[in-house]
Amino acid sequence: MNEINSLNPNDFHLIISLLLPSVGFILYWFISQDDKKKDWFFKSFKTPNAWVNWIVFKRLCGALILGIIPAIIAWMYLPFSFYDLGLNFNNIGLTLKWTLGIGLFMAVANFFAAKHPKNLSMYPPMRINHWTNKVLFLNVFSWLTYLISYEFLFRGILLYTCNEYLGFWPAVVINIAFYALAHIPKGFTETIGCFPYGFLLCYVTLLTGNLWFAIVTHSILAVSTDIYSIFHSQQMKWE
Repeated sequence: MNEINSLNPNDFHLIISLLLPSVGFILYWFISQDDKKKDWFFKSFKTPNAWVNWIVFKRLCGALILGIIPAIIAWMYLPFSFYDLGLNFNNIGLTLKWTLGIGLFMAVANFFAAKHPKNLSMYPPMRINHWTNKVLFLNVFSWLTYLISYEFLFRGILLYTCNEYLGFWPAVVINIAFYALAHIPKGFTETIGCFPYGFLLCYVTLLTGNLWFAIVTHSILAVSTDIYSIFHSQQMKWE
């Protein structure tokens, strides 16, 4: 206890910002990979409802563990407001230029990338053949809820705190390392892709002073991957 009390405030804030994504992602990983919970959903609901409920449950758990709880802890223990951590509309014109440019590129490039058989074997995570507007809405809504929380933790709390106390390059390296580690379970291609995209997310977030570029482009990437994968799939149809 004395060691904790003797910590420099800056060190304490850094430790908090590093522990939140570390502990949060470990907890979320264990929940999302829990076969017993998944089996319960598939025993309790018929397909396709089982897939929809399971994926929505995982993403809402992610929003709680990676977003809401870290936000409360940050509010209690970090010397930054949510405004300081990127939840603002600073430099909105510059943000729109970056977001429209990169977002459009992603939307086009992702159409062709989604054709790859390895991609189709993973996406969309809801492995159902008949998609309705309701299911698509739940998929998009759960993605947005999860990604807003995810970006607030990684590009908000982690990035801004590290940048404040360590500077730009250490903050970026730490952020990309966490981002890549979180994607290792999704395979080599996605993990490698975290390096250039992770740098871009960090750079534009600190350049603009807000999280909207990160939230919107990450959402475009996730949602378009699902929609394009449905389009390219021989089994899945949107009715």
